[in-house]
Amino acid sequence: MANKKKVTVSCGTKFHSDYMAFQLNKHGLLDKVITSHPKSRYLNRVTLGLHKVKFLPPLFAVSHFLKKLLNKSSGLSKWLDYKMPLAFDTLASRSLKSSDVLITWAW
Repeated sequence: MANKKKVTVSCGTKFHSDYMAFQLNKHGLLDKVITSHPKSRYLNRVTLGLHKVKFLPPLFAVSHFLKKLLNKSSGLSKWLDYKMPLAFDTLASRSLKSSDVLITWAW
């Protein structure tokens, strides 16, 4: 039998990354999930061992609440839209070990 590749899923929030990670794990392919989605809300749709998930600070939650308080077209909102994915990518890259396949998106 061929060696199975190990996959890391990196997603700033969750979108469908939790479903993808669940299926990858079910088939023995998931190495790790890296996310800044709050732990209390990430695992409410699928069963996935906490040892498989690296939770980063909830950057996008902070951005989301600040933008609700401010005008969405404000300069700060636009700056957050640009900087938060960059901040997530920087933190996620520090948590990434070698992986055969990386599936990643920030927003």
